[in-house]
Amino acid sequence: MFNSRFTYFDIGAEGRNSDGGIFAGCGFNNALESKTLNIPPPRLLPHSDKLLPHVLLGDEAFPLKTNIMRPYPGRRGGNEVTPERVYNYRLSRARRVIENAFGIFVARWRVFANKLTIQPEKVKTVAKACIALHNFCSIHHQRADITLDNDNAPGSWRKLRHDGLQNPLEDDGIDSEAEVVRSQFKDYFSNEGAVEWQNQSVMQ
Repeated sequence: MFNSRFTYFDIGAEGRNSDGGIFAGCGFNNALESKTLNIPPPRLLPHSDKLLPHVLLGDEAFPLKTNIMRPYPGRRGGNEVTPERVYNYRLSRARRVIENAFGIFVARWRVFANKLTIQPEKVKTVAKACIALHNFCSIHHQRADITLDNDNAPGSWRKLRHDGLQNPLEDDGIDSEAEVVRSQFKDYFSNEGAVEWQNQSVMQ
């Protein structure tokens, strides 16, 4: 995670480990679980009486928690527009911001576009240096040589990674409170929080 106001990064996990496993053991998740992350209090959603917590967005590799939202599993609804599919689409669209961040980072620091041919102990140093430089450039508005027409148009850097939303067949380890939060977001996206283009986009 990196931006101009707050920086947290966890570097050095082995590539064979899953994203969810790495996240479970990192300091960021420990702070989240111990409620020391200073997450803002719940707020009302726009044009709604739903009071919901601030959440992190993850794909199917991450657990569903009160402050972590993941997609509904499987392809629900077949060829029909269902609230679950709308929720998955809206989650995927929001996650594009995350994909954009990593895509821009890699496009700016091309060393990460390929396998690093350096000693493993030096990888952390290179990664930390690039993150620090990236934040410095962002703070001082030094734009990378990247074209982003809008949040939907694919830039050339998008080819570096896959932006699909692929779900497993079932959810594991879901807690009831988190399921209630996800259900409320699902209902919101299909009702007062709906946008006019979402149903057509869901079916594409």
